[in-house]
Amino acid sequence: MSTLQNWIWNGIELSLPDEWEMLQFSRNPETGRCAFADRYQFRFELDWMRVDAPPDMERMANDYRAKLQNDGLESVTKTGHGQWLGASGLEKGVPISRYGAFFPGRAYILEAVFIWAKGERATPAFEGRILDSVKVPSPAPDGRQKWRSFGMDWTTASDLSFDSCVVSPGLAEATFNNRKRRVTQRFARRGMLSYWLKADVRQWLEAQIPKEYKVVSTESATEEGHEVWRLEAQRSPSVLVDWLHGQRTIRAAAWTCPEDGRLYFVASHAHQGKGEWPFATLSCCKKLEVKV
Repeated sequence: MSTLQNWIWNGIELSLPDEWEMLQFSRNPETGRCAFADRYQFRFELDWMRVDAPPDMERMANDYRAKLQNDGLESVTKTGHGQWLGASGLEKGVPISRYGAFFPGRAYILEAVFIWAKGERATPAFEGRILDSVKVPSPAPDGRQKWRSFGMDWTTASDLSFDSCVVSPGLAEATFNNRKRRVTQRFARRGMLSYWLKADVRQWLEAQIPKEYKVVSTESATEEGHEVWRLEAQRSPSVLVDWLHGQRTIRAAAWTCPEDGRLYFVASHAHQGKGEWPFATLSCCKKLEVKV
């Protein structure tokens, strides 16, 4: 059976086969969907919806099976695994298994959809292994939220909104912000360095700083076999909002991971001196976690 890798998205944890990659995703924590595919087709979908009160899952499952039949699902059978209830059948000749469950930690109703190849048979033991891996813990008391996807493992504050995410061959970058607190954070992983990285890591890191900022400190250190470059930059000249909220500051770090040869980058933009500096960490592998 395939080796599983762990994903964390919007507070939902699950483990999926190594060869499945996330090709579609939603950033909205209230309702959304992620879809995973292998080399040939989509294999798995995960939908979430936050609700105001615990639902009657048994009744929902019965209504759901009836709707699936009306929508054309053939050979419908009742399915279940632990707290998960649902139905399986054939959709245009393709075996499909759909399960739903309620997770009180974040008041989510989750739907897990397994899409088998034409001619394959659904394997309940495999589906059960995936379903058993799904967890939705309550938000952390310290207000931090972990994410794990696209080869990165990062932590940000739960009051930051997921602003954007870019994924393409050789690049994955996620941006979070809180406009009220004037905080922005970036987490990135870049590959194919031999084709585009024409400077050293320090020069590349400094080039990421906007022209209206001045680098005030730069340092490097070897951490768990990784040469990590860090810098701090401040807006210069200051503007009125800096007098009101504190000096506008960027703290950033960049390094290459010897295990995969990728370039990693994490940065926080915030007003320094007014409240606690926003928390952000990024890991490239099990050996290293960098905080800025």
